[in-house]
Amino acid sequence: MDVTVSLDSSLKWLGFLSTDNRRWLGEHLLQQVEEEEKTSRKSDEEFVHELLSMPVG
Repeated sequence: MDVTVSLDSSLKWLGFLSTDNRRWLGEHLLQQVEEEEKTSRKSDEEFVHELLSMPVG
């Protein structure tokens, strides 16, 4: 069964949580995003290598 939930309704639901629970959730969501960004960033060396290996023209 597929369920579609709008972000607006989710935000309204989250408004019923206590301030501490919303803060906890926010911190954990940001932590997940930061971890994903760390793993998806390319090192400077990888970036330069890819840039130099691109064909010109």
